[in-house]
Amino acid sequence: MLSAEPTLEVVGEAGSGAQALALAAELEPDVLLVDITMKLMNGFALTREVVQRQPQVRIVMLSVHDSQGYMQEAQNAGAHGYVKKDAPAERILDAIGVVMAGGTYFPDLKPPVPDPLTPTEKKVLILVAREFHDKDIAEELDISVKTVQCHRLSVRKKTEIDTPAGFYKYALERGWLEP
Repeated sequence: MLSAEPTLEVVGEAGSGAQALALAAELEPDVLLVDITMKLMNGFALTREVVQRQPQVRIVMLSVHDSQGYMQEAQNAGAHGYVKKDAPAERILDAIGVVMAGGTYFPDLKPPVPDPLTPTEKKVLILVAREFHDKDIAEELDISVKTVQCHRLSVRKKTEIDTPAGFYKYALERGWLEP
């Protein structure tokens, strides 16, 4: 699709985040299209590296994920735009054009809503999502098993989620976990 666009020149393609980092250094593109899910280095890590090494490169992140957490993480990493992979071609080209012109393209980004969880509740939720047992969580956070259970109950009440799979989805949507 991009090669067919007369205003664009595709100068390279990479199969992994590490390869993309090397190619970006070698080819010095104006815009880098970055997939969030890549081998060896995810798109967020790649974006942070490129922003640090080549701040002049503009970055548009592409993702299958349609969550505020991912969009916010992309912006926090230094991306200049975020588009879903299944968006119409015109929308992807619009994002590239806006970013190339020096703007940002986060059309669906809403102001972040404060999370109702305390920092410890968030840690417990993430560990439960990663399938840690209460005893392991207690050891990891240096708290008692009873305290872990209290935090789990509090998280369940605040989020209305009862299952580890639900915790996983909640954390994933907020960008707290790698897919």
